[in-house]
Amino acid sequence: MKDSGTAFGGSLKSQHVPIYAHYLFKSLQGFQKKGITPYAISVQNEPMYESNTHPSAKFTPQTEAQVGRALKGLMKSSAELSNTKLIGFEHNWDQAGGYPSQFLQIAGDVFDGVAFHCFSGSAGQQYTFRAAYPDKNVPGQLDLIGGAISRFIGSIEHNARAALMWNLVLDGSGNPRLPGASANCGGAGCRGIVTINSNGTWSVNQECEPSLIPCPLLEDQLREGSVSKFKARLLGPCVRVPTSRIENLYRAAEILARRLKL
Repeated sequence: MKDSGTAFGGSLKSQHVPIYAHYLFKSLQGFQKKGITPYAISVQNEPMYESNTHPSAKFTPQTEAQVGRALKGLMKSSAELSNTKLIGFEHNWDQAGGYPSQFLQIAGDVFDGVAFHCFSGSAGQQYTFRAAYPDKNVPGQLDLIGGAISRFIGSIEHNARAALMWNLVLDGSGNPRLPGASANCGGAGCRGIVTINSNGTWSVNQECEPSLIPCPLLEDQLREGSVSKFKARLLGPCVRVPTSRIENLYRAAEILARRLKL
């Protein structure tokens, strides 16, 4: 469907916009058939970037708008998927005032929001988009590299309504990854929420902290005044389980790692 003729790089051919939109819709239906109603779907990961080492494609703002409009039409035709949100952009903070506004000027009526990545720029640049489109959602997707916690919290602090971190489990070298793909994540090195060590043991990294805050602990801190209500909101939803059971969540990650044979 791309002018490159491969999965690597290139751009979507204009005549295949309806086909690609239908492909995305079929993926949503696949989840639905398994009893999972997707919360949201994005049109293309990092539409301003292409690579000859892993699957990627460049999308102009016009192409993203066209695919989004075609996909949204299909979603509205499905009672089960009509409320699934459509997210655009999925690229870096430093472009907050450019690409997102360009495709939303064309198809702002079909997109529910945009997502930002943190490889370039800073969380404060989300304000540029927020000022222009205060009614749009801003979920953030973060890479797991040095300083990820500050980016995780900073994203929400600067008007993001959600923040995601990946990957869940990696080994000490940032594997698994596609052949030829870089493992340095911009220079600081990739790591998962959990690292599987070379001797078979595992360790939980600091990125786990903001996503696994036990509710009793957070509530105690609020009562004691050691955490402000504002900061508590930034930390996100707490885990409604006894503190002693948090270790079981870590073990679940270890089981997943074994299944992935890391």
